[in-house]
Amino acid sequence: MRKLPLDINDSILGDTKYRNNVVTGEVATVNSNGTYDIYISGCDVAYPSIPTTLRNPDFSVGDAVEILIEYGNKELPIIIGLSKKIVQDITQIDMNVLVTTLDAYSITDATAYFKLRIDDIEGYENCTRYGFHYGTSTGYGSDVYEDGSFAVGYYNKQATGLTGETLYHFQAYVYDADGDEQTGGDKTFVTSTAEVSPLIVILIESYEDYYLKVYNLNGSLANTYDISSESVYMETDCLAVDSQNNIYYFRSGGVLVKRDIDGNEIKAEAIAGYPESIAIGADGYLYTREQDGKVHKRDTTTFASQGYITLTGGKGYYGLVLDSEGNIYTVNDTDDEIEKWSSAGIKTASRAISNCGSSSLGLVGNYIVRSASVGAGYSYKIHKDLGNDEIEFSLTNIDWQAGAGSLSNKYLFTGTSWGDGNCYLEKYSTGDSLDWSIIVDDNEYYGYDVQVKAYPF
Repeated sequence: MRKLPLDINDSILGDTKYRNNVVTGEVATVNSNGTYDIYISGCDVAYPSIPTTLRNPDFSVGDAVEILIEYGNKELPIIIGLSKKIVQDITQIDMNVLVTTLDAYSITDATAYFKLRIDDIEGYENCTRYGFHYGTSTGYGSDVYEDGSFAVGYYNKQATGLTGETLYHFQAYVYDADGDEQTGGDKTFVTSTAEVSPLIVILIESYEDYYLKVYNLNGSLANTYDISSESVYMETDCLAVDSQNNIYYFRSGGVLVKRDIDGNEIKAEAIAGYPESIAIGADGYLYTREQDGKVHKRDTTTFASQGYITLTGGKGYYGLVLDSEGNIYTVNDTDDEIEKWSSAGIKTASRAISNCGSSSLGLVGNYIVRSASVGAGYSYKIHKDLGNDEIEFSLTNIDWQAGAGSLSNKYLFTGTSWGDGNCYLEKYSTGDSLDWSIIVDDNEYYGYDVQVKAYPF
């Protein structure tokens, strides 16, 4: 490839090393040194001393000629032949772009593939490197590349270590045969939300000591956090887990607490309405049923209320769960019934139930499960439309139920066995069959207060 003088090359905008333009002009003067003064594209002033590539030129004043603007630089016009007398404006046309940035693909929360095209241009020689600059701005800051000998065609590279839910910029580039970098245009993409494997969390009181325990889906213990130094508030459904496995619970005085899955406290703030029960919604908001009779929709970062509905006044309520449509379910202990409320604050259904005190709720698909302190070795199950009475849900080792919860496709229960006095966590399929039953505390403490939750959607 021909190298241009540095001062001329610096005057060319962008990637003009691989650009040529052809315009028309009219001969104004025939010079004795074999050059011509030309009115280019209808200009009133003639451009002086333009040479020609022809060996024996025979141009006359008034002739229309074709002029090559070599390398896209107006300082390098050359007459290449006669032309029809059509006036053209000088416009720079990207006739020979060496590299083109193409769309990213196979994007995840942490990786993406970049793609480029090397084009066949006049005088092309194989490139010695292809790659991609990328970063969260057009300053990029990172790149991936490969060295070698690269002919015309399509090439890709994968970027790793990206951050989920983030806008990235990227730009293709090559080193041409002269070692010069040629770049394509800037493009953007957004990484997806990081996928997190759900975990099961229990909040347990054992001889007045409080613990958060985290379990994998196979029932193996992943971690334990001793929170005995806190003044923990225990009530039914006083625990929630979001899609990123962040944990929410209460301290006395209406304090809402958020911890990450590693046990680090992220936020703690007193809520004026004194929340009693808590649940995560499919919309990503946190819902708190509070002593003032309201169910607030709260931002998981700021805890700020985004609105609320008001339950029936003068009633005592236990438990809280939401379905994927945003309907709210809670137990009215005063009237011995389970209630269904729309997100607009309208009670759309209710059903009489028994043993409703201290009820804890879980919901999978179309069915709500409920733990109640009945000491009978079973819990309850009811369709979420509340159109029929509850049915018994048999448990394996739990006689005194304390907590109910759910994964997207599994029911969860916690409680005490009368036989050995241990506290159990049990997971059931939607066909009501036991997946596993494990001991989560073996102090033979018959008064276990324990709640269980996981991300339910």
